[in-house]
Amino acid sequence: MNIDRTLFWFEDGSEMLTSLNEDFFGLGTLLNRLLNDKYDGKKIRFINIYFSTEKSFELNTSLIKDEPYYFGGHLQFFGVFDKEQFSSLSRTERQKYIWFKAYQYLCKSAQFINNKKLVEAAEYAHQKGIEINLNPDYRMVETYINVSGQQLKA
Repeated sequence: MNIDRTLFWFEDGSEMLTSLNEDFFGLGTLLNRLLNDKYDGKKIRFINIYFSTEKSFELNTSLIKDEPYYFGGHLQFFGVFDKEQFSSLSRTERQKYIWFKAYQYLCKSAQFINNKKLVEAAEYAHQKGIEINLNPDYRMVETYINVSGQQLKA
């Protein structure tokens, strides 16, 4: 696995939007898994994609809006999102919005760090995610085991 972890973070000013972080944890995990299906480039320890409101950038002027940051195997992107507009979307629309934005941010980041393999993996992950309806559930290992004389699927 060449990408250890991919997470989505949501923030509004100095407030971390924990409920959104939790809601989209599975989507970040799905993205990480699909990226690793294709990615065979230089190891990336962490990909953190931030969805930050304008208020976040006003309060923290050191954040670079809509630009990637890469150092020592850690890739970050601070994208802008409109919390009110986002809140008005349905669950499915929210997932599609985050998925598409994450794809755009990854492509922009990959170009910034000159990592063509990450662009290819992002394109693959984006398309594959759409094909499976952004379903983060998947089988890792499936086997049959014998428990007290009864055959069970685990």
